[in-house]
Amino acid sequence: MEYVPVVDENDEWLYSMRREHVHDQENPLWHRSVTALTFRTEEKQELLVQRRSADKERKPGLMEFTGGHVLSGESYREAAIREYCEELLDREPEQTSIEDSDFEELVKLDKKSPDNWEKVSVYQTVYDGPFDLSEEVDSAEFAPVDKVAKDIENNPEMYTNSAVESLTEYLESSDNSNSEEVRI
Repeated sequence: MEYVPVVDENDEWLYSMRREHVHDQENPLWHRSVTALTFRTEEKQELLVQRRSADKERKPGLMEFTGGHVLSGESYREAAIREYCEELLDREPEQTSIEDSDFEELVKLDKKSPDNWEKVSVYQTVYDGPFDLSEEVDSAEFAPVDKVAKDIENNPEMYTNSAVESLTEYLESSDNSNSEEVRI
């Protein structure tokens, strides 16, 4: 059973609650989550896109980037590393050589949909594999950033809201050439 911190509009901790209760159609609660954009190289031309397992309770089969909920007692960075290790390496962070410095925080977002209010911290990292996908992920592959952005623009229903918002923020805040070519 996983507990997540319920926070206020300013991201201040209020109390902890079981994860499944923060996504309520009638009364969603602000809570924390992370997204990790994984690039193949430092040039950041290719981005890892993964397909959620068809067995996931929420948004099965949609395309996304690595991420998930921040658990009670965890920092945003710790959650990003844990989710990354769980989803892409199928092991605990302590069983890897990944360090805090491998994850750079890019931006914090407020994501508000009818049943999901999240304070999202978006990170970037560089890793080209190998990957050992967990059962939460059906597939993962690198694709050119501009191609992913174009695909999101043309087929937003195939991606999670977090993926759309995270990539949009990355492109808007990035000073690489892709940010000028494609807007979502």
